[in-house]
Amino acid sequence: MEIVRSIASKVFELSVEPTVRQIKYVFNYSDNIHNLEEEVEKLTDKKQRVEHAVEEVKRNPVEEVEADVQRWLTKVNNVIEDAGKILLRHEDKAKKSCFMGLCPNLIRRHQISRKASKALPIVVGAREEGNFEKVSYRITPQGIGAVKGFEFFESRTLAADEIMNALKDADVNLIGVYGMGGVGKTTLVKQIAAQVREYGIFKLVVMATVTHNPDLKTVQQQIADWLDYKFDVESVEVRAARLSERIKREEKILIILDDIWAAIKLEEVGIPYGPDHKGSKILMTSRNQSVLLEMGVQRDVLLEVLQHQEAWNLFEKIVGDLKDSNLRPIAIEVAERCAGLPILIVPVATGLKNKQMFEWNDALEELKRFDGKGDEARVYSALELSYNFLRDEERSLFRLLGQFPDVVFISDLLKYSIGLGLFNQRATLKATRDRLLKVISDLKMSCLLLEGDNHEQVKMHDVVYSFAASIASKLHHVFTAAYQTQLEEWPNKDFFEQCTSISLPYCNIPKLPEVLECPKLKFFYA
Repeated sequence: MEIVRSIASKVFELSVEPTVRQIKYVFNYSDNIHNLEEEVEKLTDKKQRVEHAVEEVKRNPVEEVEADVQRWLTKVNNVIEDAGKILLRHEDKAKKSCFMGLCPNLIRRHQISRKASKALPIVVGAREEGNFEKVSYRITPQGIGAVKGFEFFESRTLAADEIMNALKDADVNLIGVYGMGGVGKTTLVKQIAAQVREYGIFKLVVMATVTHNPDLKTVQQQIADWLDYKFDVESVEVRAARLSERIKREEKILIILDDIWAAIKLEEVGIPYGPDHKGSKILMTSRNQSVLLEMGVQRDVLLEVLQHQEAWNLFEKIVGDLKDSNLRPIAIEVAERCAGLPILIVPVATGLKNKQMFEWNDALEELKRFDGKGDEARVYSALELSYNFLRDEERSLFRLLGQFPDVVFISDLLKYSIGLGLFNQRATLKATRDRLLKVISDLKMSCLLLEGDNHEQVKMHDVVYSFAASIASKLHHVFTAAYQTQLEEWPNKDFFEQCTSISLPYCNIPKLPEVLECPKLKFFYA
């Protein structure tokens, strides 16, 4: 009898309970739909918050979205889509009922309620999975990219091979590249940087520009930025110690110190090498071989001017097809007077492209004026020729750039352009900014302005910058001093009476003049 009762109980359990559960789907229809709607709304809100955070990350070049966040967003889209189909059937059900609308369709009601009930925990689970502490992680910059349009001429190939062999030599830590200003040292080492990463010789390449007036804090900060390292102290010595420890964490790292004018001590910057860190190699550029030797380089490579045929090939490539055959001998003579320096060849050829015979003849005569007066005069004449090809707005902005440091924020240029009325014909701020960006683009196309380290900056080659500062001072009575230098003395009263601009970027000024009368002053930057 006991066995019979047990069997009867089991039969009841297997037949009645599922039936009751199915009936509950009908009676709990409204609750199941309501709960699903609420949870879908909460999940949608969570998804939007995460998407906003992800959009913010995508605007930051040193942030990367976590992989699980990306997978979660994909999953959530599918979950919301599936739940939406159930809720859409609920809306359709409200329009369709049996017996001419007098009672609900119980079969459809059961089906929708059952699906809503099963979907609910999936929606809740997806929402709980989206409780991320952070949606991204910081990435270390991977190094300098290849130089756009770079060409390995034979003379450059020989120098590049020497540098690459030195970088591969386990016994060499300090390597120097020297050559006159404008010969292409920076371009070459940037190309080398891209190649060593591509070939896997180094895992990380960082670069800092030293300049003729080195500031150790600035050099430290440039290197730290590449390493995504934040200083929390001001002391140069403490920063050097911490930077050194950070660099030692990198198994294989190439550190490029560009444009060194006077010897600096690497340990004072915080750059370990040799026995301190065998994974570090330092590649330095300078105009002066003696500076590199003083810093203890084990290999030094001379980068000479382009050979005659190389210079002509580069000039001809830029200037394009010379349709008038009579132009060719003139063009060859113009190219020769650019002294094999890419910094001169490129802007001069760019400026003469599509010009007529009389313009070529005039350009040649301008360059001839400086024959026999030395390299500096020749450089000045070639850049002056390129400057003369510019339009009025381009010239005005070019002179303004000569009154800033050689790297400048576009936002600063916009403020001073408005203040000086360079683009007065523009009625709105946006229109003025658009015009500024157009003029900047034109100066880049003229090869007198370079891309900055990011889209918010522009910069000049140091040779071009010196010319820009010189021409601003010469033509517009500009009083300027080099970035972060100490001001030795002030000009005389007569100069100030004609002075239109004063530019002392972050200079140390021990003493102010007793009287500063500048009736024509329009621009002051310090």
